[in-house]
Amino acid sequence: MSFVNIVGVNIPNNDVSFFSNFEFEITLECLSELKDDLEFKVVYVCSATGKRADQVLESVSVGPIPAGVNRFTLETPPPNPATIDAHDLLDVTVVFLQVSYMGCEFTRIGYLVNNEYKDPALVADPPAVPLLDKIFRNILAEKPRVTRFHINWENPKATFYPAHLDEADTVNAEAHAMVTDAAAAAAAAAASAAMSGFPQPASS
Repeated sequence: MSFVNIVGVNIPNNDVSFFSNFEFEITLECLSELKDDLEFKVVYVCSATGKRADQVLESVSVGPIPAGVNRFTLETPPPNPATIDAHDLLDVTVVFLQVSYMGCEFTRIGYLVNNEYKDPALVADPPAVPLLDKIFRNILAEKPRVTRFHINWENPKATFYPAHLDEADTVNAEAHAMVTDAAAAAAAAAASAAMSGFPQPASS
């Protein structure tokens, strides 16, 4: 049984400038007394398909956590665009909220992030060098991907925790899968919309 459950995450500042802070309003339920703090980390994937290093936007310890329902807001700075390739500044990427106990991750919540222009002229003819002050960030907050890891809460370093997994590798693999799935869904929707314009066969 998990001692802590993340029961809800609200993102109040959505559809904002690229340079706006991220905000996560987190609700968690603590079912048993904890010996240590919880660790929260926000990771921005600079390239869901490339090898650029991800950016850790914030990493904080929160505690002591009393039993019951607890709520708090985690605010982080935006990513540093200087470490992101120009072609990755726009379009879809991923941001992860990772929650750990005594160094062992037990919950990872991934959100697709769409960085785009709103100016129709820029959308139609995007400049070779992205105009950062014109980019808006939209998080698909209603469709997170939640991954839970089983840990031994009495002794998190015990064999329950998959220590053989490299965190960076699993984060990158999950980000790639999320972006690939989103692209496939978008392509299917576009194909369906295109087919709707064709004459349909008459029913007999």
